[in-house]
Order: sequence, then structure tokens, then C-alpha cells
Amino acid sequence: MSYPPKEAAPNTRVKYIKKHSAKPLPCRAVRLMMELLKGPVEREKADRTAPASNSPHYVMLIRRRLKIDIECERVPYTTKDGEQSWYGRYITTPAERQVIRDYLQSAGVEV
Repeated sequence: MSYPPKEAAPNTRVKYIKKHSAKPLPCRAVRLMMELLKGPVEREKADRTAPASNSPHYVMLIRRRLKIDIECERVPYTTKDGEQSWYGRYITTPAERQVIRDYLQSAGVEV
């Protein structure tokens, strides 16, 4: 059953649809998309760009809203303590960058 019910007053239904339609992505996600258009973005750079310590959350929002994959490549490295580890690097394909560009332009952002 949908809410409000179909038999509800038309005005009520329109208000409900407007309220629950897709909201624009947060400014942090927009800044991150601008960076992704330039090329691969390391996780730490994504955190600084947003700025947020939870940039994977904003990548997830972008993936879901724009229906794109945004690969996270694992890059191996050796820590200061000599231990093997890895960090994430977000990579977009040319097609994904075009989707991002189209979204930003439709939102009135200069690309």
C-alpha cells in the first residue's frame, strides 16, 4: 500500500511525492565528484576533499544515486613500521565520469 492512499486528496499526494523525491546530493559528495572527474582519488585525498573522515559514505551515496560502480582499487604499500598494508583508490571509467558530469551540469554546477 502506498502512502498517502490513492484516494487521498490530489494536493496531499503531490506534497508527499515532492517531499520524498530524490534530494540533491550533499555538498561533500559534489566536491568529491568534482575530484573524481580529474582522475583516480586516494581515500585520504577523498577525506580531505569532502572534507570528512567518512568519504566512503559519500562514495556510496554517489554510487547509489547515479547508479554507477566507482571501483575501489587496493593499492599495496609498506607502513612506516615496515608492515604490509593497502589503501583504497577510487577509479571512475570514462562512462562514469560522463554520468557524473551530466549530473553536476543538471544541478547547475560548472564543470
